Parts: sequence; structure tokens; C-alpha cells
Amino acid sequence: MLVCETTMAMNRTAVALSIASCMAMDAMASSLEMLWERDPLWEFTQETFLPAARPLGFKWMTASCDLARCGPREKMTVGGVPVGEAVARFSDGRLSEISAVLYARGDNGEITRGEFEDLIKRSVAAISGVSGVKAQMRGKDLKGAARAEGVVWQTARTQLLLEYAISRVVTATGVNYRPEFVRLEISPLNKRQPAKELVFASKSDAKPDFRTKVKKSSGGDVWISGVPMVDQGDKSYCLVASAERVLRYYGMRVDQNELAQLVGTDRWRGTDLKAAQEGLRQAGGRLRFKVKMEDEPDLREFEALVQDYNRRSTRFGKKLQVITPQGDVDPFQVMAEMQLEALKETRLAQRAKMARFLRSVMSSVDAGQPLLWGVALGVVPEAGLVQKSGGHVRLILGYNPITNEILYSDSWGAGHELKRMTASDAWIIHSFSLGLTPW
Repeated sequence: MLVCETTMAMNRTAVALSIASCMAMDAMASSLEMLWERDPLWEFTQETFLPAARPLGFKWMTASCDLARCGPREKMTVGGVPVGEAVARFSDGRLSEISAVLYARGDNGEITRGEFEDLIKRSVAAISGVSGVKAQMRGKDLKGAARAEGVVWQTARTQLLLEYAISRVVTATGVNYRPEFVRLEISPLNKRQPAKELVFASKSDAKPDFRTKVKKSSGGDVWISGVPMVDQGDKSYCLVASAERVLRYYGMRVDQNELAQLVGTDRWRGTDLKAAQEGLRQAGGRLRFKVKMEDEPDLREFEALVQDYNRRSTRFGKKLQVITPQGDVDPFQVMAEMQLEALKETRLAQRAKMARFLRSVMSSVDAGQPLLWGVALGVVPEAGLVQKSGGHVRLILGYNPITNEILYSDSWGAGHELKRMTASDAWIIHSFSLGLTPW
């Protein structure tokens, strides 16, 4: 089963950039280092950052102004090397980290191993020139999700970390090497946590009580605060982007590109759910979190749903019936063909399953643990969707027992931080829910 299938008509050939075009300089490109050439980087506040960073294309991604992003359509470089995407994060009102993606398979397409190695050499030379200090080889991060290789530069106040990863793909013709990502992380030297460590350093340390993150309003809303936003961009990375948000909320240093490497996410077709569970479990063993499928899709149950729908839909007209799925089936496509009123009646008749789903939501939210939520878009009306139909993964962050609503978030940037829908509509589009919990 695939989730996050995109319906946008795109030309793969046009998107799959060669490294030569990636490295082409543009006379109008702006340099990331202009941020600290004029002002001390770690003195930026939420009020002073955007006026200085706006020429680079940065925009706020959240209403709370704790995350700003410069997308791939902007022409930015670091030391002359093109930057595909950059994200600035803020903590306690001050700039706390800048992460710049120099290459990502999901954004730039496939490149050869030779082109990848050439990009790393160029990047190391460029960052050495920008920082004015000598590079130090960090080696492979055995505790990180993707076990990326790293190179470090340290100035008086700043640490720059270049991380990169390549996968070994075994085929019938031999072993192929698939470059995954190259990214630069810039952070204050005296405040930086060890790379990809939890906020608690060992099993004996006191673990944070995430129930303290749960907020309540007088109107009945119960929601988890402090879950960071991640923008998946125009690629089908909704599952790994949602997972990054949850893991960052727990204090783990990880991003969607390395998670995509682990679970085999495809830019166009999204992520296979079984592969996602296995890849996330591997990451969980290194980062210390558990993966629990709260509600897993079942083909036999879906076939029973379609049969029940067909029986009920005769009252709405026989032409509304859909063929009972067999074998390899796309449940999201089947649901898209169903008539909403007939589907609603069919789903709401599943009272015990719906009640179990809602209990799981309330239990997870009360514990301060967001749920990854697989849904079928385009089935019930939703305003402001970036993806109009097909499978999608979002986060469940809250509920309201008074209004009988689910509070959720999509990984699409500003305006998608916290949204709501009725519990009945949530159940109609529900496919699965998956929890990631620290241990």
C-alpha cells in the first residue's frame, strides 16, 4: 500500500537535474553567508531575522514565527554552491539553527556516485572558505537515523556540520550506489546538542513528561503544543515529513531526507507502509523510539467495507456501486469513486471500530504523543488542500469532546499548523494511525 500519492502532473525528466545544472552559478544568486557577514548570526531574534533574510527568500512557515524557510525556487548559494532549501529554526525567540540542503534525491533526482563525490568535494572546499577554518572529518554517525558521514568546522561561536549519505542498492546485476542527500547544519557551538541524540542522554536520565505539552481551552480543545512544522514541498514525502516533526518534537535531530533514505520513499509515489514501519523501527533502535501501528489497513476489512457500501448504495442508485477490490488494489482510488453519502452511512455503521479509533486518538493526545494519520484525500470536502486526492499522511494533534472534532496538521507550512474536522468526517477518510514514542 502506498501513501502520499501525488496527483500533480509533472515531467520527471525536467525535475531530475544533473549535477552540472545544479552547480551552475547564477549571477542573481544570493549567498547564505550574507546573514553573518553583516550581523552576528546568533544575535538574530524573531523580529530582526526576516528583514535581513528576506532577500534570500526566507518566509515564515508558522504563525508563531519559530521556523522560516527558503524554498528550492529561490537562487541561494553557500560559498558558491547552490542551496536547494534552507530552514531557520528559533528557540526562546532567538535563532538556534540553520539547515541548508545542498542535494536531496527527492528534490533533485538521481545523480551518479561520481557526481555525488564531486559535490561533496566542492562543498567541503566552499565551507572551508566561508568559515575560514580547517575541516575536521567526523566520520559516520552510528547513532543517527541514516548513519551519515560528516565533516565539521568550528569557529569561536559556530559549528558547521556537513552530512551526506549514499545507499547501497543490491540488484540482479550487482551493487548500485544511490546518493541520498548532502546538507549543511549551522548551529551555536556552545548550545549544540550531540548530533541526533535525544534531549535525555542515557536511560538513567529523567525523561521529559510530554503530558506537560498538552493544552486545554475553555471551548473544549485538547491539543499538543510545540510540534514543529516541516514543509514537505511538492514531493510525496508526507509520511517522512510527519515523522520528522514528531521526532523533532521529542528532541531528536533528524530530517525527512534521511528518513526517506531509510524507508525507500519515492518522490512521486510516496512511501510503502510496510517499508515505512521497518525503516522507522531501524531508526528507532538508534534514536530510542518505538513504532506502534495503532490501526493497520486490512484488505479483507476493506473488501467487506466495499461490499457493505454496495448493498447500501442501491438506495442512492445502482450506478454508484463500485467493484469489490481483489488482489493488488489502491483503496484511495476505490474510495474516490464512492458517493459520499453512501460511504458516510457505511463507515458510520462501523461504530465499534470508530469508537476504538477515537479512544486511541484521545489516549495518544493525553499522553502528549502525536499520531501519524493516514487518510484518503478528496473524499470529504476540505479547504486549502495542497494535494487534492489520493493517500496522504498528516498528524493528529488534538481533539474536542464538546464539538466532537479531531485537531490535525499537514506538513505543508504556514496555515496548516492546526486544523479541525468532525470526528465522523475523520473516520470516513481514516486509513491507519501510527505512533512514534520515545523510550
